[in-house]
Amino acid sequence: LIENAIRYTPEGGFVEVWEGSIGTEKIAVYVRDTGIGIPDADRANIFERFFRSSNAIAKENGGNGLGLNIARTIATDHGGDLNFVSNTKGIGTTFTLSLPVAP
Repeated sequence: LIENAIRYTPEGGFVEVWEGSIGTEKIAVYVRDTGIGIPDADRANIFERFFRSSNAIAKENGGNGLGLNIARTIATDHGGDLNFVSNTKGIGTTFTLSLPVAP
């Protein structure tokens, strides 16, 4: 998540990471950036293996479309989840990684 945030945030932008909780049974890590955002038409597919959003492809800065898929798989395998929270195209994106406090 952090690598993607850095990769797709232009110079002068920012990447912010903070922690919190979801109720009493899950912890959360939030990652927000001021990067290129995710087009509405691509949102439903961002966790699919090898999927790259149209604006990420246009940016031509690497990536193979596996990062979000792998991160979500690891999270769910550990009883958590990875969710797309918000987006403003051309302004940024926020994701939440949640994991149980105890197995």
